[in-house]
Amino acid sequence: MVHQLQPLLAPDDFITMLRLDLITKWFGEFFLPDGQGADIVEEMKELVVQPWFAGELAKEVADRWLFGREEATFLVRLSQTDAVHFPFTISKRKDSKNAHRRIQRLTYDMTRPDRFSVETFDEPISAMNIVELINKLRVIHSVGNECPREELASENP
Repeated sequence: MVHQLQPLLAPDDFITMLRLDLITKWFGEFFLPDGQGADIVEEMKELVVQPWFAGELAKEVADRWLFGREEATFLVRLSQTDAVHFPFTISKRKDSKNAHRRIQRLTYDMTRPDRFSVETFDEPISAMNIVELINKLRVIHSVGNECPREELASENP
């Protein structure tokens, strides 16, 4: 577990109080004695291994990674702008441009089937976790292939 979560928990090889505060905003209070802490850690582990998850990738870097990719190529990145209410952002190619859509947290309650939501052109899509949300977006073809974690050699944004 530590190996998988190390880049998320301690990108500089140690965990600061500010980092721990940010992580609990993104994912929830996993140190509380209510039994949900283990579920939150499992959810974190499931998320960080997804090929479309880019961690704390800056918007400008996401734009470079997506530049020139095929329609609906996407990645999901953490957001620091409002980590409590909009902890994640989907960045994707849409109409030959990069588009960024925030994922809204509806609740921290791990038992709710609608913890996260994102607006689509047809209707909002909600899900229990980010992996489920992305799977639902794939079914309706809102997102396509995951963006490789490398920049294109031919990029010229």
